[in-house]
Amino acid sequence: MRCTAIVAINSVAPSETPSLAAASSLSPAATPNSSFSNTSPTAYIVGGGVAGLLTAQSLLEDMENQSTPWSQVVIIERADQLGTGLTQGNGRSLTATEGLVAAGVKPDELERSLATPLDQGGYAYPGFIPTAADQAQMDRYTAGLRTVESEIYHRDLSLVRFGLANLTQWQHWAKQYPSLAAASGFYLSEKLRIYGGPNALRRGIGEVYHLNVAGANCGWSKPPGRLVNYEDALGFDPAMETYLSSRRREDGQFDGALTLQPGGAIHVGRLVEQLTQWLLGTNRVSLCINTQVRDIQWRSPTAGLKRTITGLTVETFDDQSSSVKALGTAEDCYVFATGFDDLLHRSGAIAAPLFPVAGTSITLVLPADLPDTSGNSFPQRAWKQDILGPLVFSPTFDTVLERWILRIGGFKFYPGAHNQPPLDFNHPGVKWAIAQQVQQAIAFMPKVMDQLFGKELSKELSQELDKNTGKNTGEIFPDPPLNWAELKNKINPWAGLRPLYADGMAALGPFASNGYTISGTGSWGLSSGVGNAVLIAQWLRGIPGDRLTLSGIPTPLLQDYLNRVNPLRFHEKTCGKN
Repeated sequence: MRCTAIVAINSVAPSETPSLAAASSLSPAATPNSSFSNTSPTAYIVGGGVAGLLTAQSLLEDMENQSTPWSQVVIIERADQLGTGLTQGNGRSLTATEGLVAAGVKPDELERSLATPLDQGGYAYPGFIPTAADQAQMDRYTAGLRTVESEIYHRDLSLVRFGLANLTQWQHWAKQYPSLAAASGFYLSEKLRIYGGPNALRRGIGEVYHLNVAGANCGWSKPPGRLVNYEDALGFDPAMETYLSSRRREDGQFDGALTLQPGGAIHVGRLVEQLTQWLLGTNRVSLCINTQVRDIQWRSPTAGLKRTITGLTVETFDDQSSSVKALGTAEDCYVFATGFDDLLHRSGAIAAPLFPVAGTSITLVLPADLPDTSGNSFPQRAWKQDILGPLVFSPTFDTVLERWILRIGGFKFYPGAHNQPPLDFNHPGVKWAIAQQVQQAIAFMPKVMDQLFGKELSKELSQELDKNTGKNTGEIFPDPPLNWAELKNKINPWAGLRPLYADGMAALGPFASNGYTISGTGSWGLSSGVGNAVLIAQWLRGIPGDRLTLSGIPTPLLQDYLNRVNPLRFHEKTCGKN
């Protein structure tokens, strides 16, 4: 059967709460789309997040130019709204070094961090005691990272090159689709990175070094990254004076490291909303919501690119019932942008499982009369505490609410093998991380938080968080006097997984003759989204992998990256089924 239901977008009414679901409500229309043909080859995209939508946009460009055999796109989404999975949690930040967040650790560092409490720079949440399943999962991950230990320098450099190229791709995208960019609050700007802890200087120097080597490799006329001192940082962002001055050494400089590097932001909710409208307006896209892909059907027992997908087994469901059906044929193509779903491993498509790294965020609707902003710019801030990896402040302007929206993400941790997604706010790691995000928001932006919470509540909240997180108890807010339920409406928290593969790299490209993937991107699915989409579209156009091109990165260096993210790089004999 073919999924040919059209879905309509309802308008989003402005409110005091941002559209964190990333898209407005979607529901099937009463009549089928008459422009679809049951005999036309279809490109199925599994996953209705930002990766899937950007890929659909790239494919439609090729369809309009008649440079691809596919005549229609079907997006399959498990939820009843688009963008409610990792896209919702990926936030707004566009960062060249985002790939290093998950990948930029060495095996020994990772092994230590998995046994080290979060407040000491590790991945172990308060009260975490690994089970046998946890230990086995962590051991497999560490072992996988050791297989590429000698290549970690070159791997990280490859990630940063691709990160710089993606900033170029986002710039091209904004020029090609100016109305989409404007409605999504897109901008590029330098980003201030703040590093704390005993390894701060090493981390800061390491990122700048990788950035500048990558920039030289990719033809940047000026070094893209640089270390800065206390005075330079205040010149870039005067609003940081309270935070930075409280952490000055006797010599007057910041106790840590400060860098500036290229970056930007985009309001991911408005992006998904606008992209969906654009895609549906082409009359070549169908959305299948409330549809879960349960399995992949194969032709031939051979492995790798000799295999052919003959269809998908999907389950469609609503509040009353569900049904299992077959979807697609061997003549169609399939792109899997599946987020935290381990479908590709379960079905035998990719030999390695995803490793579950969890993340959290809070999202603040800032006051309309915010004093720390001017014009259309708002400085980017990121805080790094050793291996723990960044607490990223990503401000974007919501064009519907006409307010600045500040998302604070970061604080990766290992959630435990028994904790399946979605994580809830009672998880001790989630509780600890969200408390830290609120605490740092108050420390970074005291005047703004005073406006948002009120001076008394902000002061009381800061004191209680200091007391509780210092004990590493995992408690967020005491009750009484502070009420978590009330504060939840102000901070709009999110918790979920940001999985990646054991070597710290994503899987991008073909794994079968008609099967392609964008998976295991960890926390940089948004930053790398446009580049990934352009590359997938080239593969589907029939361009051989060794001839793919991407503006912003020389072809030989792009090939180095593509070899590292090849979905078939894992040992085929570990595949479950063919």
